Amino acid sequence: MTINTILNKNIIQRSKDLSEGLFYGKAGLAIYYAVKSDHDKSVRKSYNNFINEILTNVNENSPMTLENGLFGICLSIDIILKYYKKGN
Repeated sequence: MTINTILNKNIIQRSKDLSEGLFYGKAGLAIYYAVKSDHDKSVRKSYNNFINEILTNVNENSPMTLENGLFGICLSIDIILKYYKKGN
C-alpha cells in the first residue's frame, strides 16, 4: 500500500466530521480530489462522494459565507465542473 493510498483513506475516514464548507470542509477536499483526478482516476469517486454529501446536507439555513457556507460551496462546484469528465 502506498503512502498516497494510506493518506487518502485517512482523509476520507476523518471527513465525516467536517463541515460542508470550502476552507474547512468537504468542498475544499472535493476540489483537491477533482484536481488530483486529472492524474489519478481512482480518486474520482472521492470527489463525487464529497459533492453528494454536500448537496444532501446543504439547506436554506446554511450560512452564506465563503469559508464555510453556500458561497464557498457554489465556488467549489464551479471549479469542480471544469474537471468533470463524462462517466464520473
